[in-house]
Amino acid sequence: MGLVMDRILFVVVCLNAALGSQGVRAADEVILKSPPEAILRQTLAGAADGQTVTIETPPSGWTIQLTGPLAVKGVKDFTLISRPGPTYLQGDQLSYERCRNVRHENFAHRHHGGDDFATIARSIMKSNGMDGRGLVISDCQDLTVSRCSFALCADDMAGVGGTRSERIRFKQCLFSMPVGVYGQGLLVTTNSPNIRHVDDLVKIDRCVFSGVTYRTPKLEGGFCLITECVMAGNLYPIELKEPDAVFAGCFFAPDPRMGRRPIVYTTRPPQVRRLGLFGNLYRGPNPLGRQVDDIPVDQWGMLVGNVRGVMDKQNAMPRAGEPMIDQWRLKMTAKLARQVIKDAGPTVTDEVDLFAKRSALWQCGLETALTPTGR
Repeated sequence: MGLVMDRILFVVVCLNAALGSQGVRAADEVILKSPPEAILRQTLAGAADGQTVTIETPPSGWTIQLTGPLAVKGVKDFTLISRPGPTYLQGDQLSYERCRNVRHENFAHRHHGGDDFATIARSIMKSNGMDGRGLVISDCQDLTVSRCSFALCADDMAGVGGTRSERIRFKQCLFSMPVGVYGQGLLVTTNSPNIRHVDDLVKIDRCVFSGVTYRTPKLEGGFCLITECVMAGNLYPIELKEPDAVFAGCFFAPDPRMGRRPIVYTTRPPQVRRLGLFGNLYRGPNPLGRQVDDIPVDQWGMLVGNVRGVMDKQNAMPRAGEPMIDQWRLKMTAKLARQVIKDAGPTVTDEVDLFAKRSALWQCGLETALTPTGR
């Protein structure tokens, strides 16, 4: 009996030693200490309901190079978090598929790292099986992405799609620095017939879109609520194809080279059933070419352009005949914009994110000069 117990203890000690270098696993919690890709891939492949996976990193963060797509499938009540520093996911995309009640926090999604943007763009375009996306959410419900940054991607930095996606939240995220002409920010699209309320598909709260080339964001279906976000220095307008959308308490400071209003419709005739614009601050030229920096009384005239077809400018919902009321009562200010920019992104700000934040502050008129960062 004593010999058997000694062997059992020996096995337990060996298992603990093996896990100690990479992480500790309990029934509902997995702690990975600066894991290599293989360990993270194995852990997420075995993700279970009710589980929390924590990546413990050095204070400055930890980089994992993904050699292929990484997916979390079919789980509920699941959390993936990085602390105290962010985890930089480079290479291929991470996706959540058919998941419910998920929390994804403190990650920096970078398709490629490095300083030579031209080389990065060429390598992405020539890569085999890598489409340049950062994070993909498909057929998920009640999923929250918070304190994440998305940069150096040649396709959508993040995308929400499928036929059953509902109640997806992006909170305090930073979208910036795309690669190439088609570097894109956030795409929201769904064919779900169950979207009935304005925040049932996607809520984008206190996020920053800084210098994004395209899809800043692009909203193609369902009801989308965008609150207290900063859209600064973007080269292409926000596109609305089919959703009902509300922009409440946001800051619009488009790149002067855009040459048009920051919100446009892309269908003919437009299928947008209603669009709410409440308490948004605009910095840029008015239709007469004069510089303005305030909350315009005529939000439609200042923010919406290139309308194709007949639009209901009374913020009414033709399907139900109900007027849209400002139930959010949010108002953007310069002080709030500065705080939103400061808080966006992971707990640690690398040079990519730092440049994006400084650029956003400059475009919003909150800094008089664009401070270089060494990039």
